[in-house]
Amino acid sequence: VNTLVIAGPETALSDKEVSAINKFIENGGNVIVLIDRISIEQGLMATPLEEDFSNLLGDYGISIDQKLIADASHAQASFSQGFIRYSLPYPLWIKTVKDNLNKENSITSQIETFVLPWVSPLNIEEKEGVNITTLATTTEYYTEISEEFNLNPQQGFNILNEAKEKLP
Repeated sequence: VNTLVIAGPETALSDKEVSAINKFIENGGNVIVLIDRISIEQGLMATPLEEDFSNLLGDYGISIDQKLIADASHAQASFSQGFIRYSLPYPLWIKTVKDNLNKENSITSQIETFVLPWVSPLNIEEKEGVNITTLATTTEYYTEISEEFNLNPQQGFNILNEAKEKLP
């Protein structure tokens, strides 16, 4: 195994599990961590999750904010209300385009675009001996949403107007 994928853990990792992961990394293994700080539930309800996984991420200088990102570069999302189905621009589904992808990394160098739904911001503090590779970023026209998580696709996301004002 060269790469370990930790996808959506719902409870804290034990010290024994974190120790095993750290040993894997120390022995040259790669890790992809897919952790949510906000739970998106049926009916577009968002609930902050208490677990921050700092026992796993903290030693590497990484923390995940309990926020969501809305970006001017976003995808269309399809929703249904009864028998009616509609698609709307949805700034909470970040559309990462080639300009915001790491062109030097083989994972992202050939990708034109991809969509990440309901993304939380990362904080990265440089730590000696830790190599972190950023594969994708938002545009400069993004905003962070905290506390009142209104996921309604029909709301008037101000990020679109704010971004248009910043464009040359």
